[in-house]
Amino acid sequence: MTGLRYTNETLLADIRRVAKLNNKNTVSIREYALDGKYNRKTYIKRFTSWTNAVTLAGLTPNYFFQLNENAITHKRVSVSLRYNVFKRDHFRCVICGRSPAKDISVELHCDHIKPISRGGESTMENLRTLCAECNIGKGANL
Repeated sequence: MTGLRYTNETLLADIRRVAKLNNKNTVSIREYALDGKYNRKTYIKRFTSWTNAVTLAGLTPNYFFQLNENAITHKRVSVSLRYNVFKRDHFRCVICGRSPAKDISVELHCDHIKPISRGGESTMENLRTLCAECNIGKGANL
């Protein structure tokens, strides 16, 4: 094992286990945090990204998380800033107007208008509230 606590195959097998548990061919880092045995930082250190780990496990990568991996690990929006953005936007998606108050299945995201990858910052002026469907559907085009 060359001084590593867990083998690569042990880590990858656990990703496959969580995917099977959820009846899916992919696992987001958030889903893994709920049902996985190991810390997500272990995967990122070992495989350089969550997307690489999922791919090496033989699963389909979730490209939404691939695009946003750096934002998740390096440019996290604080809880208070996220709350203030949601509050400013009246807890509704600024594109379609959906709200969890009227539809419990709506999940709100705090979205960067100018992406981090293009020099955007985590400020009130550069953040907006989107529902999961609008955020995932927009890609890097809006």
